[in-house]
Amino acid sequence: MSLSHVLYTKRLRLEPVTSEVIIAANRGRAALEASIDAQVDDGWRGEHVFGAGRSTTVDSKPRHMLVIHEVARSLIGEVRFEPLRGGEGYEIGYAIASGWRRQGFATEAAAAVIKRLEDHGAIQIIAGCAMTNKASIRTLRRLGFDLDGSSARGNAFWWVRRPGV
Repeated sequence: MSLSHVLYTKRLRLEPVTSEVIIAANRGRAALEASIDAQVDDGWRGEHVFGAGRSTTVDSKPRHMLVIHEVARSLIGEVRFEPLRGGEGYEIGYAIASGWRRQGFATEAAAAVIKRLEDHGAIQIIAGCAMTNKASIRTLRRLGFDLDGSSARGNAFWWVRRPGV
């Protein structure tokens, strides 16, 4: 499943990271800003999307959405989603630029992506979170995730969400 179309929420535009966006990003900040019709917030660190050999596509299908604040016309974060083995679910992750945190943007953006994934048949969505990341734990709980107590990885725990939550 691909999220190849722009998603809109109350305050945000979620722009798929297509090959065109990647090419623009490789040309530099100005080209990326022109491609997405938004400025790049200085607090957003794009290495999760564009950095060090990271692939943002699987079979040319976008796996990242850029989070753009519509009023400010500013790229403030990203939501990523990767298919789980077996194809019945996704792992989701999100990041918001430091100056934009604690305003509900991660919840708003991730909720839109989750809804689209579930509308297209995702049976399960999982997310990893460090035990010390209280803000992300609150976000996951707001999104309807439950702690999967059977799985821990280092200082991180896995959270799971099933459709209809």
